[in-house]
Amino acid sequence: MAFSLIAFMALLLCLCFGYYVAFIKLIKMSFSVMKRLLTGSTYICLDPNVKSCSPIKFEPSVKCTVPKYDWNWDGRDFDSPSCTQSKTIYLIRHGDYRKSNKKENEKLTPLGHKQAYFCGRHLRDVLDTIHVSKIYHSSLIRAEETARKIHEYFPETPVESSDLLCEGFFCQAEPPYAAHKIPEQSVVEENHCRIEKAFQTYFHRASPSHESPVTEIIVGHANAIRYFTCKLLQIPVECYGRFRLYHGSITRFEILPGGGAVCASVGDIGFLPSKEFISY
Repeated sequence: MAFSLIAFMALLLCLCFGYYVAFIKLIKMSFSVMKRLLTGSTYICLDPNVKSCSPIKFEPSVKCTVPKYDWNWDGRDFDSPSCTQSKTIYLIRHGDYRKSNKKENEKLTPLGHKQAYFCGRHLRDVLDTIHVSKIYHSSLIRAEETARKIHEYFPETPVESSDLLCEGFFCQAEPPYAAHKIPEQSVVEENHCRIEKAFQTYFHRASPSHESPVTEIIVGHANAIRYFTCKLLQIPVECYGRFRLYHGSITRFEILPGGGAVCASVGDIGFLPSKEFISY
């Protein structure tokens, strides 16, 4: 009986000692975790015996060098009354076309007509219950034909042609195109001024007189749409070559009353039924 009591006491002491050791380890581990958190560790090792788990301190982040966003980029900060409605612009690149030395011969190919058809049908599905205020298009024949096909789905929407929206090389891209033919400097400057004027003409907040959101469609060309995209995102226009726009693609921007410009999509062709309808 005495032996059993002694054995029981010994076992109890062993258990108590084991719990004591475990408790001490838990306390040490807790202090270790707290220390690593307080010193900015990005990796916490729960085993204090592993020496390789040294704390990694946060390095100071690099200061942001991006210019502050210009909320009055369109110069239309209204004092009274203020703008209350958003404006959504759908930028459509024309369909595939025949390349020619004469602009009047650069008409849509059968593929281009199909791309314009699918684009118009998609826009009609998306804007089924939305009023489209106007359809603008470049005066070049390939853009006019594309706009005409889209207009079939919006027969009550007025259409307007503009020379400002025509295609043109306005600056060397960064990084540059390897095989891009650069026109004379005078032509480049003229194109730049014209496309910038187009941007100022068509891209701005809705006027205070609008009582409901405004939706417009602009049918144009790859370089011009890229230029507009860079300007709306407030990034250098030299970045325009980093955007790929397929024929019949849709780029969508929403211009908010406060001056924000939100890009919803760039070069969307998800509505084309198969890759055989894709061209660039």
